[in-house]
Amino acid sequence: FIPTSGSDEAVWSGSISAHGEISSTTPLAVKQGYRGSRDLLEVLRSHPPTIYFLDGSTAIGRLLYDNRSTDVGYRAEAMLVADWHDVDLTAETRATAARRKPPAISIHARLEEWLVARERIGVKRWVLLNDGSGEIADYIGIEKPESGLLHMSLWHAKAGTSPSIRIDDMEKVVAQAIKSRVWFKSRRLWQELADRLSGVAKPEATLVAGSDDEAELRAWLGLTEDGDGPDGQVPWTQAEPAVRGVIAVVQPGLSRKDFISPPEGRLEAAKGISQLLTVLQDTAQAEGCDALVVGSKE
Repeated sequence: FIPTSGSDEAVWSGSISAHGEISSTTPLAVKQGYRGSRDLLEVLRSHPPTIYFLDGSTAIGRLLYDNRSTDVGYRAEAMLVADWHDVDLTAETRATAARRKPPAISIHARLEEWLVARERIGVKRWVLLNDGSGEIADYIGIEKPESGLLHMSLWHAKAGTSPSIRIDDMEKVVAQAIKSRVWFKSRRLWQELADRLSGVAKPEATLVAGSDDEAELRAWLGLTEDGDGPDGQVPWTQAEPAVRGVIAVVQPGLSRKDFISPPEGRLEAAKGISQLLTVLQDTAQAEGCDALVVGSKE
């Protein structure tokens, strides 16, 4: 260390090894504010300096952090597909599909079938429809594994057209999915679900056919006369259990085949979608969750 003014003579010298060990043969008493004096070597060992290397890694004492990403982004091969062959891809909801002439099958109707047919990860599973202004997600999946750590999946669906790779189809739905991440750590989650299932809060949540017993779910949410959970257990609205899970985007207008191998003229669109989904993936992982994308096979 060299004083900032006066003599240019060094007042302290030391070294740090590749393993983060700091050493010095020059004692120097230092002081901050009204605290007592301490030897500079002791201070540096307690609060090691951060060293940034040209290769992109960072060292703090004995800890080395490699900040260089080895991930190329969202892998198109990880995308899931559902069967949309008889679905009107321009009709997101049942109400929209009912207005078609003749009436059509909506994305929501097929998605519900797909969700309740998926392999379970818990001993109990409930799927809730919460579509509408202020929704948590179009569909909310709650699963109760034997381990006790609850699993929640938030499914955001959007209408499209014939399967292809169009970035405009993805921008809004990915943004909605990213915004929904706050629910995984929200202390209001279980009370909000209780309020929506009971119709106190809007949009109202309704249980999808094929889910497990609604009475049990209502008990876990404290919606019983005595406010207790099943068999007198503490309901989730009081226990506030931790939850992990999935943030998912459902866009039937996204072609898995074209996403993996973009046709001529669609490479930039595929790159743009990959960048959007990489942000979703990183956001989900920051919350301890996974990101899923469901589209069309062709």
